[in-house]
Amino acid sequence: RNRVQSRSVLLADVWGITADITTRTVDTHVKRLREKLGSAGAYVETVRGAGYRFTERPDAPGGDPGDPGDPDEPDEPVTFDADK
Repeated sequence: RNRVQSRSVLLADVWGITADITTRTVDTHVKRLREKLGSAGAYVETVRGAGYRFTERPDAPGGDPGDPGDPDEPDEPVTFDADK
């Protein structure tokens, strides 16, 4: 929970794609996943410029669940300090 998964990590882990490419594959699949989940799809949060995360509260500030993010932003992972 609350760990951001970058597009490049999702491409590598889910589809086995390790090439350094720009693709909307992840964004498209996340959009379809949200649609299939219905109201629960709001728990999949876009972290602009970083990737996606599962959030505990879909109404929490910090991202628009319907926003696929900016494909031109770098896919750098975000880390969180577990002690905070």
